[in-house]
Amino acid sequence: MRRDDPTKVVLVCRWQRHDDRFFGKYKSFDTGKWIPIPGGVFPPEFNTRPKALVFAEIWYADKLAERQAKIDAAKVEAAKVPSDPTWDDICDAYIAEVQARMRGKGSTRYEAISSTNGSIRKGLLAKGKPIDNDETRCLEWFRFIATENIAKKPGETRIRKPMTVRNIAKHLRYLFKLALRRTLIPGLTSNPMLGEEMRDELRDLVASAERRDWLVPIESFAKLVVCKEVPAERRIVQLVLGLTGMRPGELAGLQFKHLVQEGEVCLFDIKQQWALGRGKAVKAGLGKPKTKRSERKIPLHAALHLPLAQWVTSGWSAWVGREPTLEDFIFPRDDGAPLREGSANTFRSDLKRAGCAVDYEGVQLKPYALRHLFSTLLAEAGANGAAHDRLMGHRPIDTKGLNYTAKLAPFLAAEVARISFELPAGAPSFGAP
Repeated sequence: MRRDDPTKVVLVCRWQRHDDRFFGKYKSFDTGKWIPIPGGVFPPEFNTRPKALVFAEIWYADKLAERQAKIDAAKVEAAKVPSDPTWDDICDAYIAEVQARMRGKGSTRYEAISSTNGSIRKGLLAKGKPIDNDETRCLEWFRFIATENIAKKPGETRIRKPMTVRNIAKHLRYLFKLALRRTLIPGLTSNPMLGEEMRDELRDLVASAERRDWLVPIESFAKLVVCKEVPAERRIVQLVLGLTGMRPGELAGLQFKHLVQEGEVCLFDIKQQWALGRGKAVKAGLGKPKTKRSERKIPLHAALHLPLAQWVTSGWSAWVGREPTLEDFIFPRDDGAPLREGSANTFRSDLKRAGCAVDYEGVQLKPYALRHLFSTLLAEAGANGAAHDRLMGHRPIDTKGLNYTAKLAPFLAAEVARISFELPAGAPSFGAP
């Protein structure tokens, strides 16, 4: 079945070259790209291509009907707004519109809904009539959520991070935009979140956000990845993060089929990420990478070849207890499921074991600091700017970087090779004990 046939919405493929086992893909409702049908290989009774295709088509029809039902229900809810709506009614209308959107990730919807229900729906904005929420009142609300103590334990103090406050304020701005478009607030003629004073407050708040110029120093990285106190299954993760610049979710989503060879270049083909769950609203699972440019190919640094070969040939099976397949995750938990920790505590414990600091100039370190290290090493080695952007999953700033040499595997491999790093001869193995 041809992928480029516009009439096709599902396709089936042989699983590991077996003639009687199949898995499927479907065309994304949002992007039009082909995505694996959840569940992996089809049940054994669908042992011919026609049977597998019927199975895939039925799954797609059910999924499409379920999706459309949710959209229709959300649209019905969105239309249920009284002629003289209360603040609660307007919040409900905004949430209904968010849920009815065809595009957007689950995490984005979760952020909009939790912000609305958690900080926008109640408190100062809920007092009086919706028209009372002018720029002065919105400023008062904004200053309150920026300084509110949200610690749950008595005696503790914890305020929201500046970027969190910014995101909550963003959804209040969107809510007023909805109210203006649908004239839900009689007498409202402009968005009170777009005033000059509010803009200045937001700019000052964002300027105070957490520093981003932090990293795991190369000396600490070198000690961490050879520390015998740190298990091989964690050392290999840290080594790969530090020499590829991948985001932790991208690394967690890597399957063996994403470790590929293009000519003489061995590379990771980033196609997906494993996203963390967000309460009951968003479940953890595979999804698209953070941005369009995050889908990229990262050549392996020379210092990764032997450790990765040791891990693939014996370390993985010793850790999981069986041999891997192409569909297995390369860096999993001990049950084979994707490894994506929501806390940096384990990472900082490993730094302590290796005799390294757990902070960088006052900023507590987390695995993401290894991405900062990779970017810093590229910059210090004089890597090409467009290649640097491509490897990090950022958008190159010019046409040449977007379309020409910066995307070629040999060129990228040469830029990665600029990084001067090698494991010592006596480094512990990343394979089976």
